[in-house]
Amino acid sequence: GGTAGEKRIAVYIETNFKVFQDRLSSLPYGLPIKHILLNRDGKTVYSEEEKAFPLQASVQPRKVDGRSYYKQGDYVLFTSQGAHGWTLITAVAKNEFFRETNEWIIRFVAVGILSIGASLFLAWLIWRTIYRPLIRLNRYLQHTAATRFNEPVRYTGVLEFDELLGTFGYMKSEIVILLTEIGERERNKRKLEVEKLMYQINPHFIHNTLNTVQWMAKMNNQRDIFELVSYFIEVLDYNLGKEGKIVTIRQELKALGDYVRLQQIRYQHSFCVEYEVDDDVLELPFPRFLLQPLVENSLYHGFRNKDGFVVVRIRREGSGIFCVQIRDNGEGMSPEQLNQLFGKPDDVTRKVGLGIGLQFVQNTIHTYYGEPYRLEVVSEAGSGTTMTIRLPLEIGGDNE
Repeated sequence: GGTAGEKRIAVYIETNFKVFQDRLSSLPYGLPIKHILLNRDGKTVYSEEEKAFPLQASVQPRKVDGRSYYKQGDYVLFTSQGAHGWTLITAVAKNEFFRETNEWIIRFVAVGILSIGASLFLAWLIWRTIYRPLIRLNRYLQHTAATRFNEPVRYTGVLEFDELLGTFGYMKSEIVILLTEIGERERNKRKLEVEKLMYQINPHFIHNTLNTVQWMAKMNNQRDIFELVSYFIEVLDYNLGKEGKIVTIRQELKALGDYVRLQQIRYQHSFCVEYEVDDDVLELPFPRFLLQPLVENSLYHGFRNKDGFVVVRIRREGSGIFCVQIRDNGEGMSPEQLNQLFGKPDDVTRKVGLGIGLQFVQNTIHTYYGEPYRLEVVSEAGSGTTMTIRLPLEIGGDNE
């Protein structure tokens, strides 16, 4: 109806219930949901879950501050009210609604457990690869510091630590060798002192010299006796070591000259000794009794001839080295005699002089200069003998 002059328009709308259901589809939510439609009076006119929300049943939606949903029974409800008083309720089962939350909680717990496990595994791996090798290395160092040199090297399986252990093991073996050498050197020094005490005064030499003094007292005047005794006293004083273990080359040559003149008196100058010594070596430090045994050996092999001579040559060679060389024109020595040269002096040699022996020379060189330096002897039967020592300008061993 209407007033006069108004036009009436009739609108006919036809729809399908299926369209209404499609509009209420649960696909957009990603969860299995149910829809309930309430009229203005709050009664259910449409329900997809009639067991929990039967038709014509009253439903009173409750709002909770701060939330867009509320719980009712086994469901979580979301409400949406239209402009005409109709209310659409979306119901989600509690287990479905909280399933994703529970899954995330489970995932976080699993990730936490895995993280703790990974941390424990990483800590164990660090302990195995770093801390345990460090403990083993520290124990090995402590054993070495406690002189437990027989402790074997226990490798860790880690390349870096094994290289360090190998290097330290090599260093330990070198220390053991060094300690052994030091001990051997100390034993040799003690042996050297014993040998020196045994050989520094030769009973045969003293006896022969005293016999010479006795005969010269009868056959010559007192001047010759005085000269002989003077040289003899000088030799004995030097032999008894008043100058100490280390002297200068000048002092050693002085003592050698006294010894040579004493022997020349005894053997009536049947040999001569020549000196070729540079002036710049006279004040160099020099162990006592290195020259005298060398000249004594040459006298034994050279003074059998009337024209026998011995040349004592001391010169610098290159940087930091000087050379001592004793050469004679004697009968020389066979290879067998050379092999026996550094043994104990035989009775014949001991009768020539003090009988200290070349082994004493070799031991003295090793004691004061070290193993690289030694006495070298070159000799051939009928061609004389040459003995050479090359030494550094400074004494590098124990010179106390």
